[in-house]
Amino acid sequence: MKLKFTAVCCFILSFALVLFSDGGVYPLSLSLAVLLMAVSVVCAGFRGGLHPGTTGLFVAALFLWFALTGWIVIQAMPLPADGLGNPAWAVVREAGISVSPSIAVVPGDAVFAILPINLSFMTFLASLLLFRTDQQVQRALQIWGTCGAAFAMFAILQAIFFPTALMFGAKQSYFGSLTAPFVNRNTAATFYGLMLASLIVSYAMAAARNGPASQVQIWLGLPAKWVFASMALIVAIALALTQSRGGALAATAGCGVLAVVLVVQAWGRARRHRYGRDLTRWRAVLLIVAAGALVVVAGSFLFGRAAIRTERQGLDDTRLCVARSVLPAIADNWGAGTGPSSFRYYFPAYRSAECGLQGTWYRAHNFYVETILALGSIAALFAFVFAYGVIIMVLLTGLRRRRRKKPLIWGGIAALVIATIHSFTDFSLQIPGFSMQLAFLIAASSTISTNNRLT
Repeated sequence: MKLKFTAVCCFILSFALVLFSDGGVYPLSLSLAVLLMAVSVVCAGFRGGLHPGTTGLFVAALFLWFALTGWIVIQAMPLPADGLGNPAWAVVREAGISVSPSIAVVPGDAVFAILPINLSFMTFLASLLLFRTDQQVQRALQIWGTCGAAFAMFAILQAIFFPTALMFGAKQSYFGSLTAPFVNRNTAATFYGLMLASLIVSYAMAAARNGPASQVQIWLGLPAKWVFASMALIVAIALALTQSRGGALAATAGCGVLAVVLVVQAWGRARRHRYGRDLTRWRAVLLIVAAGALVVVAGSFLFGRAAIRTERQGLDDTRLCVARSVLPAIADNWGAGTGPSSFRYYFPAYRSAECGLQGTWYRAHNFYVETILALGSIAALFAFVFAYGVIIMVLLTGLRRRRRKKPLIWGGIAALVIATIHSFTDFSLQIPGFSMQLAFLIAASSTISTNNRLT
């Protein structure tokens, strides 16, 4: 019991440390969060061992984690011959500087980039080990959604009354947009998009009475479904106030698909059990009206705020221009890549004049393009295909097997859709606070999918 308590505490503290430090973008907070999550994984593993249903998924994640880490270490290692390293090192030697060549352009930064990768994978593994039963997963999602609504309420009040503040410090950029608990409004938008999906799922499970009465009927002393619906509305407002166009599109796509699927399923159950105890007609209609109203209100807020920003600033195609500029760099390093965290040093040599000269681009604002440049085409494509293939296979299996738990599985699919779409225009997956959240939600949906009960 002590090991389980320690594992849960370290899991929560790791999340809290990341979210209260602008998403874990600072070396000290990131290092401490990795240490805490490592303790959580070890304690949870010793306490309960591998979950029989998720053992295959656990091993697959472990394999991908070790493969990526191993390849990054190889990229950062000094090589015995100049021809094996990146051609950029030859230029350094021509300048009279004696260096050991490596595949990575910035070996030190490449090694440090292993930390956020470790944190995301360890969060996924810890979630598989800690939340093993259906009830534990549902409880964890409810608590996570409640914390998200509290974050959203704090961020809304701060944006209204203290617009120049960010959490507990001064805001340096994105004035006029809600960004807490992150620096970037786009990361905040995807964060609240995933929170919105979690709360929609919690509402659907509460309304359908697919859980213990103590969890479904009452939450925080009030009827659970209305509590979750109210919290979802708060999160939707926070999402709208970010004014992130890409975040609004991704969140609406993911949560819209989720809401439509849940409505269709609820209506189908109502027709099959018109006079049954499982779901009466009036409750099905109530679910449909509430879900439809949520989608309409959230969509109006999201696109309304994004449209105002577009009208004021116009459409900015700089990110697309930058992505096109990266393609020649990928072509020159298609095999081995340039190493993680090398973009801001390597990209200026390929930056097109059409993209303008204003600002320094630290990231490509396209997760897939930057990952291919960093790892090389072979390693990056392998990682993408392997990760998406395993996750999709597990979730589709769950949709076939877990009829009454489908909302929880569709929540994971919605989270995957939001992250996938937004990664084409931004770098949220490279921010530890967001990648940890996604890892937790995917792990929760995967546990539901692989549990043995065929209901």
